[in-house]
Amino acid sequence: LNSCFKQHRYLEKSDNLDEEEKEKIKRYVGAISSEGLNDDQIKSGLQFLSEMLYQHYDKKKVWILIDEYDAVANVAYRKFNADDLDKTIELFTGIYENALKGNPCLEKGVLTGVQYIARSGMLSGLNNLGKFNFTDAKYAQYYGLDQGEVDLFFGHFEVPKPLGDKAKSWYNGYQVQKYNGNYVTSSQELVSKYNIWSIVSYLKRGEFSHFKSHWEESGNIDFLGELLSKPKVREKVEELIDGACISFDRKDDFSANDFKQLRNMIGGNKEITSDGLAVLLSYLLIGGYLTIDGPTQNAYRLPNMEIMYEMGKRLINYYQHIYAIDPAKIQSATNVLQDIMSTPHRERMQEHFKNFYDRVKE
Repeated sequence: LNSCFKQHRYLEKSDNLDEEEKEKIKRYVGAISSEGLNDDQIKSGLQFLSEMLYQHYDKKKVWILIDEYDAVANVAYRKFNADDLDKTIELFTGIYENALKGNPCLEKGVLTGVQYIARSGMLSGLNNLGKFNFTDAKYAQYYGLDQGEVDLFFGHFEVPKPLGDKAKSWYNGYQVQKYNGNYVTSSQELVSKYNIWSIVSYLKRGEFSHFKSHWEESGNIDFLGELLSKPKVREKVEELIDGACISFDRKDDFSANDFKQLRNMIGGNKEITSDGLAVLLSYLLIGGYLTIDGPTQNAYRLPNMEIMYEMGKRLINYYQHIYAIDPAKIQSATNVLQDIMSTPHRERMQEHFKNFYDRVKE
């Protein structure tokens, strides 16, 4: 909030604001004074800023853009105790409702995030919400990069074609329905998309012959290692790594109860139910660790080698911990995994992973 006000510090000198309003702005801008803001001042901060911008720009209504709106709830529901969770949700509910509901200075509000958190409390008080994600054919074209776009990047950075083809096996593979104008072209036609973050990171590094996972920097599924002790979870992960497609009842909207169920699975000793497994797999799908397989959108698989590497690495760590495998054997298995990641053919991947499992089980 403090950074947001700093971007509009020119308001302190606006001819369209009175002195009292300018002094109030200073409270949000100052490094020390902003730390002393109470909850009510924080909740009304964005609404107040939009009002000041509206006045400064001769009553032109304001757009409010909020990125990663779900990040706080994602962490809070999985890691906070009940008291801290309630306080956090209450605070952000107030921020969103003040800024986006009944705000006469607002033209449009745009929130972006990974999960649509329905019934979480944070968005429950908002009206006229439109939800658009990568499973909607009309809007899927705006997610990720298609092959033509990536080819332009590779041409600009002079990535050799053989390495570009290998990059495709690493970072491409997210399937979305093709859309042309006002309709889906065919129920059978899919378009494959690249992960933007991975492609940008790959090009930024400039080491075009070196392929690595860029997801490891986020640590978003570190909790999966704990869940591999659950037979149902481990079985699904092994199926996915082996190149299989799986099916489950996908949840597009996450509720507070879904997050609590996920938290209980991570920290609990009980066996996971079918509904709990669906919550976990839906979480992985929304997070980009799975993709649809086929136009019916009821089968799912790993999209590419990058994600296969992430899953395989966690399996290695699990087996090392549970079965006390000696470091030399783990290093051998790790070498097998790295070999898999340089192999473009699915059949050979499956053969390599069979060797991996055989070594671990010895």
